Amino acid sequence: MYLILPSHTPDPELDPVIMRRRTLIAAALGLPGAALPAWAASAAETPDSDATLLKASFGEAYGAALHELETLGARYVTHAGALDRHTIMDTGLWVFAQANLLAAKSELKHKRHAKRLAAEAAMFAAGCYIDFGNEHAATELYSRAHTLCGDGDRDLRAFIHAQANWVPMYSGQWRTVLRRSERIIADAEQHGGFGLLMGWMHLAHAQAILGDKAGALDSLTRAQANISRVPGARSPQTALGYSATKVWFSSSTVYAELGDAARQGDAQHRALEDPTLGWIDRNLMRLGQAQLDPDPEYAARRIRMHVLGLPRDSFNHCIKAQAMRITGKLKAKQITRPQHAAGKEVIALGQYLNTVEVA
Repeated sequence: MYLILPSHTPDPELDPVIMRRRTLIAAALGLPGAALPAWAASAAETPDSDATLLKASFGEAYGAALHELETLGARYVTHAGALDRHTIMDTGLWVFAQANLLAAKSELKHKRHAKRLAAEAAMFAAGCYIDFGNEHAATELYSRAHTLCGDGDRDLRAFIHAQANWVPMYSGQWRTVLRRSERIIADAEQHGGFGLLMGWMHLAHAQAILGDKAGALDSLTRAQANISRVPGARSPQTALGYSATKVWFSSSTVYAELGDAARQGDAQHRALEDPTLGWIDRNLMRLGQAQLDPDPEYAARRIRMHVLGLPRDSFNHCIKAQAMRITGKLKAKQITRPQHAAGKEVIALGQYLNTVEVA
């Protein structure tokens, strides 16, 4: 719970609207009033436009919150969004809070829509926390998103389960990813949605890393073949969905893991044909492409030069985790050679990644 609200007193000049939004977030997450810092408690009494939103009709309030979330989802995958991710996540949590309040105050016929919106907002904010490397907050929000999904929203529930697989994925627990992916696919096969594509892609990634090349190639084929089954997969990329472009981007990283340069290049080309391909995804593809270099030293140098060129305030946990995993592979590859030692470029890359902080 404490992971959501900042523990420090904000700047006295902080916009009272922002303070009120954070207070609404605390309320939606069930934080007791006594746990709120003084600035947040006083902000609860501050009138602003957010308060008037709850006085609007359900349709007006729901439409405004939904538009806000969709705008955030589209912006987050851009370079500008990566630079502004703290504000975007804060606003995503505000939408979560608003949707919770709408669900509590609305008539029974509107509750399902409000709860689904709240679940999507919680899922979105959880994904932001994944990028910050805050797995505890992400897990809490994925759990809340799952709880909010009713029986009529099983497609979204499957997608939430698939996204929650990012937690073990970016902490290197690939056997857990494998087991969860198999369950996610079984569920998504019944209910459809983005979870079906994401489940197959996560399974392929886990199989590739665990050494099951044939299994990984089969899972990639199944993911690519299922694109036409998933409504919205041909839409522009957003943080609220899993598009065909995302399938091709993810395929390129799996092919890189398998050492298949030809297929990696083809998948990367398909992904880059979409101008909405996410900024983070573009950087992850660059790392995957670099690891294909037969010379570990040259591969390490390419990766180090790339991550050094990233703006520090947009350097995220996913990029760091992937770069560190590849560094481990490059080091192991060098140890098998006659000199039995990692070269200076691999060492330099490892040292940099061990010291750089996720903004």
